[in-house]
Amino acid sequence: MAAQKSDEIGSNRRQISKNDTFNDVKQFLLELGISQQPLTCFGLVLDNQRVDLFTPIAEIVPDVEDEAEIKLTIAPEAYTESEARFQVVQVRDYLGFNSGSVGNSNNFTSVQAGISTFSSLESSLVSAANDVKKAAAEGEVEFAKYEKERIKKEAEEEKEKEKKMKEDEKKAQKEEKDEAKDEEKTESEETKKEDSPAEQPKTPTVNDFINLKVGQLHQQHIENHPLIDVEKNLGSWIPALTELVPSIRKDPSPAVRSLQLSQWNPPPPQLKIKGDLLYLHLVTLEGKTFHITATIYGFHVSNSSTDRFDPSPKKINGKFYKNTSLLELLKSLSPAIATHLKSVAESTKDISLLSIARPTNSFLANPWQVRPTDLSTWNTADLGRTQELLNSNTLDNADASTATARDWNEDFQSTRELPKVDEEGNSNMQERVLRERLLNKLSFDFAEAAVKGAISIVNGDLVALNPNEKTEAQIFLNNGIFYSFGADGVGTFGEQGGNDGARAAAGKDIAGVNYITQLDIDGLSPLCTTLIDYCGRRIVAQAPVPGIFRETTDDKNQIVYGSIDNGEKIVNDESFVPLMEKIADACHISSHKVFDNEGNATELVTSSELKGLLGTDGRKYVLDLFRVTPPDLTFIENHFNPEKEDSYPHSLSVLRIEAVDEWWKSGLRAKFVELEASRKKKNETADGDSSEKELSEEELKAQREEDEKIVSEYSKNVRFNPDVLQDISKIPAQHVEEFKKDQDQVRAISKHLTEVIIPKLISDISGGVISTPVVGSQITSTLHKRGINMRYLGLLHSLAEKEGKPLETFRKLLEQEAISRSIKHSVNSLISSLPAPLVPAAIVHYFNCLLGFKVNSSPAIDLDDSLIALYPSAGIEALKTLDVAAVRSQIVEQVRKRFQISLPETWIDNLYLRSVFREASIKLGLQWASKNYDFDNKNVAVNGSASSRNLLSNADLVNIVPVLKHSTFKSLIAEEALESGRQSVYRDETDIGKELLGESLSIHEQVYGVIHPDVARAYSQVALVYHELGEDDIAVELSRKAIIIAERTLGADSAETLFMCLNLALFEHTNKNTIGALHIARHALKYWNAVTVPEHPDNITTMNNVATMLLNMKAFDSSLKWYQACIDLSTKIYGEESSIVAQFYFHISQPQVYLKKFKTAVNSMRKSHEIFNKIYGPDNANTKDSKQWLDQLVQAAVNEAKIQKMLPQFQPHRELNVIREETKPVSTDNTTTKTSSKKKGTLGNKSIDELLTYINGSSSKGKKNSKKAKSTN
Repeated sequence: MAAQKSDEIGSNRRQISKNDTFNDVKQFLLELGISQQPLTCFGLVLDNQRVDLFTPIAEIVPDVEDEAEIKLTIAPEAYTESEARFQVVQVRDYLGFNSGSVGNSNNFTSVQAGISTFSSLESSLVSAANDVKKAAAEGEVEFAKYEKERIKKEAEEEKEKEKKMKEDEKKAQKEEKDEAKDEEKTESEETKKEDSPAEQPKTPTVNDFINLKVGQLHQQHIENHPLIDVEKNLGSWIPALTELVPSIRKDPSPAVRSLQLSQWNPPPPQLKIKGDLLYLHLVTLEGKTFHITATIYGFHVSNSSTDRFDPSPKKINGKFYKNTSLLELLKSLSPAIATHLKSVAESTKDISLLSIARPTNSFLANPWQVRPTDLSTWNTADLGRTQELLNSNTLDNADASTATARDWNEDFQSTRELPKVDEEGNSNMQERVLRERLLNKLSFDFAEAAVKGAISIVNGDLVALNPNEKTEAQIFLNNGIFYSFGADGVGTFGEQGGNDGARAAAGKDIAGVNYITQLDIDGLSPLCTTLIDYCGRRIVAQAPVPGIFRETTDDKNQIVYGSIDNGEKIVNDESFVPLMEKIADACHISSHKVFDNEGNATELVTSSELKGLLGTDGRKYVLDLFRVTPPDLTFIENHFNPEKEDSYPHSLSVLRIEAVDEWWKSGLRAKFVELEASRKKKNETADGDSSEKELSEEELKAQREEDEKIVSEYSKNVRFNPDVLQDISKIPAQHVEEFKKDQDQVRAISKHLTEVIIPKLISDISGGVISTPVVGSQITSTLHKRGINMRYLGLLHSLAEKEGKPLETFRKLLEQEAISRSIKHSVNSLISSLPAPLVPAAIVHYFNCLLGFKVNSSPAIDLDDSLIALYPSAGIEALKTLDVAAVRSQIVEQVRKRFQISLPETWIDNLYLRSVFREASIKLGLQWASKNYDFDNKNVAVNGSASSRNLLSNADLVNIVPVLKHSTFKSLIAEEALESGRQSVYRDETDIGKELLGESLSIHEQVYGVIHPDVARAYSQVALVYHELGEDDIAVELSRKAIIIAERTLGADSAETLFMCLNLALFEHTNKNTIGALHIARHALKYWNAVTVPEHPDNITTMNNVATMLLNMKAFDSSLKWYQACIDLSTKIYGEESSIVAQFYFHISQPQVYLKKFKTAVNSMRKSHEIFNKIYGPDNANTKDSKQWLDQLVQAAVNEAKIQKMLPQFQPHRELNVIREETKPVSTDNTTTKTSSKKKGTLGNKSIDELLTYINGSSSKGKKNSKKAKSTN
């Protein structure tokens, strides 16, 4: 177990472990400076000795005890120019320049990026939780009083009893011996009777008093609980779009008027060598102006002025003002700074730091609708901000193109080459964490720089290296990043779909890069890659291979492995083979012959499209990874034919690695099934006894060796040829037969996908093994985890249609996702060749044609004549002729070609327009002004302009943001620690499990930074473990953090965030904060009903949980309404005679009994019994239980007086259901409401006295039940 110590800086302490380095402590202090005081240029001192920051703490203090403390102090270090600049940036942020404007903190292209809606709700949660704590404290006080009185009373009773015993003894001595014995016997029996446990009343506990007080608190909220407004429109409640966007918090003004670089920069050479770094100009709130010099020693006020340069220290009132900390120097010059910062801190004390903290390794989520802002107050005058643009990396007057260049590839490859193991070959956790952290930071920095360059290309700010080529063929080099368009500029993909093929190849290439990066093969170097979709263009950004632009004088080519010039030549450098074999082993690829255009054979171990390059730095690079896995041969043969009108757009369809793995594993499983059957038959033949016998150690060892041999042989033999799309006419006759066999094997993988994997997904959703996806992104992730490509939406759609009513919602979502994706392709096709200034108007016009047809059936594009005049050859006429019919026709065609779905003529009438609006906007990177758009034309003036009568105006499209995919590096060590912690807890090794879970969270934060989606997921998963351990206070704390981080990085309305919210509602409820839980449930339902179809099955689980919470707080009228809504929705989704409906009829009878609606309760239970009997028959436990309860309810209804007398005796209890997303390709952890065909336990032996305490027919604890997600039991 790691030793726990503390480092102390002032009043700050932090728990760390032996495996941490001192640099982790410094990083903590740097991050602490964001909220307390900027610390940048310092070292750490232990026992008066400076420590090496990258040395593990255990090496310096190896004998430290657990829970011991070490005291570290900070010591100033000499500044460099970069350190001085970093200090200035930190101090500017701390003083309030750009502070709080989340959209400006990291995501430079977005409006209101990373905004958190939950943080505004947190105050309500804290208030409700404090009320519960106060009520619990009152309960404890009352219990203490009660206990004191009870003890006093018992003491008095004991005295009376002793006194009576003495009197009885005296009396007994006077009587005869026999009579005394009889009396003693009688007295003894009476005493035993009095002391009998059955006759003694139960002594109240402190929990009884707490529950009573909390219950009384909840009673106060029955008439005004957080969901009372929703109840009025249950089943049809859809929040206004404006409700989904929080109000924008106005940033406080800075603590100084200005702080920026002085006009005297850069320092002259003669002063630079003496230590001058840069010069600053300060204007305080008091109106005083100071010039400050930054040197290697720190900062001092100089004698410079606006028109005079003298950077030497200035004496003010007989004193030189200097300090190693810029902030401390400013405070000494301006007392108003401290006063101002104190008032700002007071006004923002309730704001969670997580909601404003800046991410280090993650892009913030871009909301698809944003709050309109007053531009006159949105921006503040700040000269320092303009200087950041001009001096982003240097103060010298160097050319910007060379000054900002960075060798991204060298940085990335050098970091990848950092050691993963120590000198003895053992895994070194600290070195792994450092390596993974640097790789993640580099990947993010590259992606951030790549996005900036891509936007500049689209806006025409960069000059191409080949400006004479057509646009699609142009390439760019900027800031050390190589850019090209994801289009077929030179005809490479002419026979594979042209631009569509090139676009698809770029998307699959980034997936291949991520896969190879995650394999982490030593000696093989993938490239930093980012894919940016912006304004209809797809741009590929890569760190160039060293020497790629160097002209060679000989015939030597850098490509030494794979295909050159579309098969003109196939090469295979022997030095690449061992590295490529590792890819082949992971992907189950066979060694195979590839033929060039002349029919010459070359042996390769991976796809010929995958290329190996020798860089001039001596490294081996791999690129063009769009065919790491085999082509989906059957799909291509069936659907790609350029000569046909409805042909799939390209032939770059490949199978996902998950599908290949599942095909491979299915064959191996079948092999072992045969082996087990053979072993069993062999044993039966040997002795005629079919019973299993315990094997000896030698026999077990022999079996293991046999198993390993089978796996090894299977792995070598069961592989596929990825190059089965070669032109068979170019293959020599003697190899044709073998080639056809290879094709058949690849077809078998395609067949396994369509006939096994896809039907299994349908059956899992139908059977409740996994939940029905909520939004498009969740459909995508669910399919991809199973190895299903999105082109199979049509097949899934047809299978769901055959399933009928239970999967009708899933079918609608699949159709809607196909339409949304088709809208994306249609819009991209429309705007890809338009100049950037024309794109917004074109998009608005398209969406008016698509969504605003009820408002205006013939919308016209709104383009200014002066803008048209600037671009006379931009194809404006095509935009003007675009109408409602044309847009619909394009979408129908795209859906048919890409997804093989034939939309009915009324498809537009069946769309949930709000949801499609959201899905298409996210896919295209659109940010709209938050308004209640009148899709149904209920209002005459939609946007305040009755004359235009369009749904959307150009002003409504606030911004277009890039949509990107980039190469990432997942932290394996963080995931390993998390999984080990969970497994330890489930093995009842709780303490070890908790320590590992804490270690995992620490590693997640070290590797990714705090604001990152993977950190949010880790917090959420650990919270669930603590909930299952019954420690809901910790679960609540972790879950709240997870939600804020998820909102900022995934989006407030993402499916993952909503699931986290719904689970937090459960944690709050089990932590007695039911009012807070209802606040969260309302928050989640608000987004849920806005982003997905109303008839979603998971709505049943949510409403069921709400009904249970209300029942527990004795809001019986409200609970009844929510249970009725569950019945209505279940009936609509599953039909009147489903087990789900029967369950809810069973549940609803309880609030009906509490409300004295006995006849209604009898009818509800009768319906439940009738449905169960029809589905399962009379012998099923559900049928028997419902029958017994029906009989008892009938009797109770007759004797109403008796049951009214019993009402106060009973406390309702109900287990709630955790909602989880599918986390593994084949997971059975997630069940929907449809799973519950049986209840835990039976009700047959319960008496009428238990009538009002039944819920779900179970008294089992929630800790066990919560592991079954979405069960309604």
